[in-house]
Amino acid sequence: MDIKAKRKLVRLKKVLRLVPFLLPAGVLAMSSVASILVADNTRVTAIRMQSSIP
Repeated sequence: MDIKAKRKLVRLKKVLRLVPFLLPAGVLAMSSVASILVADNTRVTAIRMQSSIP
């Protein structure tokens, strides 16, 4: 029981040490995905606007 608890603590410490590195990467990924989606949406709306204009 004690050994397992110690292993869990060690694993937690390793994860916590990685969190500061993972957070910016996650934020960057989210922002890039969001910008891609926004660009896609604007492109689609622009195409629709052009096609609707006679």
